[in-house]
Amino acid sequence: MDCYVTPACAGIAIRHHLMASPGIAHHPILDPFAGPGFLLQTGAPIGRMTYAHDLDTRWEPELRKRVSPLNIRLGRDSLAMDWSVRGGERPHILSNNPYGVTVESIEKARDHAYTHGRYAALLLRVDFWHHKSRARLRPDIKLSLEWRPKFAYREERKRDKATGLMVPTGRLVLGSDMSAYAWGIWLPEPTGDTREIYVAKPDVPAELEAEHARLAMLAYRMGHEAQGATP
Repeated sequence: MDCYVTPACAGIAIRHHLMASPGIAHHPILDPFAGPGFLLQTGAPIGRMTYAHDLDTRWEPELRKRVSPLNIRLGRDSLAMDWSVRGGERPHILSNNPYGVTVESIEKARDHAYTHGRYAALLLRVDFWHHKSRARLRPDIKLSLEWRPKFAYREERKRDKATGLMVPTGRLVLGSDMSAYAWGIWLPEPTGDTREIYVAKPDVPAELEAEHARLAMLAYRMGHEAQGATP
């Protein structure tokens, strides 16, 4: 149940970067942890053929709105699958992976990029990198977002004036956690270093903001359908 729908602002930011990347247009795009596929809608360069994997089969109706049904694989662990499409073609990778498998996702995306000469981009918390043991995982480019994206719905809490404690208000709000975020990008050839680029928040059409809010609420409700799940 580790699904946090990628907000359109983060998708548009990576799209702008990838559109200017040499060779990006020659191959399709795969999101191996697609959820409802909103990242493919907002982040994949315009005109690119897109493919999607996801473990949760309940996302099929939403994925079909954004990806050809022939290009969708559901109900299987993407980390255990071969990230190829069209009978063997190797795509570029674009994903907001589940946080619980971050290391495994990075290793597979990095190896895919370097082995097959493709781009791989994962949306990651900046504080993930604040440990020396993760130096081996660092990307070639860190595209740092100069704002805090709002991913998911959570219960609003406010400080009670009488007790000084934070108490729930009964209202759901769209928000973020306390971390900054960045796109980790592995290039078709390793550079041996990490270049950091800061990007300002792009303009987002109102209809995409509304669609993200709808999908985030759907993910919240789906998370509560499973006993003991955290949306």
